[in-house]
Amino acid sequence: MATIDKRSNGRWRVRIRNRRAPALSKTFTRKADAMKWARDTEILIEQGHFTQSDVQLKTLKDILVRYRNDITSKKRGRDAEDYRIKKMMKHSICLKEITVLSSTHFAYYRDERLKQVSPTTVRKECALFSHALNVAKNEWGCLIGNNPLSMIKLPTNNPSRTRRLLQGEYEVLKLACKQNPNPWFYPLFILAIETGMRRSELLNIEWQSININNSLCRVLYTKNGEERIIPLSAKAIDVLKQLPRAIKGKVFPINKTTVRSLWERTCKKTNIKGLRFHDLRHEATSRLFEKGLSIMEVASITGHKDIRMLRTYTHLQTNNLVKKLDTESIEYI
Repeated sequence: MATIDKRSNGRWRVRIRNRRAPALSKTFTRKADAMKWARDTEILIEQGHFTQSDVQLKTLKDILVRYRNDITSKKRGRDAEDYRIKKMMKHSICLKEITVLSSTHFAYYRDERLKQVSPTTVRKECALFSHALNVAKNEWGCLIGNNPLSMIKLPTNNPSRTRRLLQGEYEVLKLACKQNPNPWFYPLFILAIETGMRRSELLNIEWQSININNSLCRVLYTKNGEERIIPLSAKAIDVLKQLPRAIKGKVFPINKTTVRSLWERTCKKTNIKGLRFHDLRHEATSRLFEKGLSIMEVASITGHKDIRMLRTYTHLQTNNLVKKLDTESIEYI
């Protein structure tokens, strides 16, 4: 049963005591808001959305911790999401009790984070918050009304990067990578260009997934969780044959931190500006289109689940069509 009383500071306090839920209280500036919250909360309790077993999940941080343990830990991309959640939990919003969270709190979080990170990162963090709250409400029985994230405007995604290797950069990078004392860096660079695989995919390839005779590679650890089989070019096969090979184990026994450090030092040494390792994927995808492959063929190699992501490359297809029209002219009698 809910009781509402006016405090000495003029605010209205609601207290709810019900055998099916822990004791709850919240204060409001207006009595109408207090009455509405009390009414909505009692309905949620009667519907079984909040039980005594969930009393430990008081704050947003509590929910994120359980989400990380129960949901994130089962995902293939758990390392990246775990890192993201740890970053999110450092913000003061995570100390808020879930019963008082509102769209205003998340709008403030959005605006603060936009001063520090990219719009795409903010969108991903808000999506994580939203999913965690939905799981807490629908599966863990937490007392949460309408998802506050559904009522705020999210920033627009960053425009897709279109950075490609400029004239002469491939040769310069190839030489610098080859001269690097790390024996895995040059082969990694070549395979990134030849296959279009993501850095995480390259670093998780195991020898048992590579068929040298048929020039195929089975990619198991992908961003979207769906494995795929990609063809290997003659250049890729040649590089792989030169690596020390074991029956089992990873092809590249190095981590992403090492790759990032090697790449940054190489770009600095060669005076190449604004080129990220991930841009090699864009370069590889562009080259596949320039070879005349269709969108579906390219998607099967690169693993783009959303075909719309490949629309940025349609100008390359158009150029190929122009060449075909110029070379395959028809004579009319």
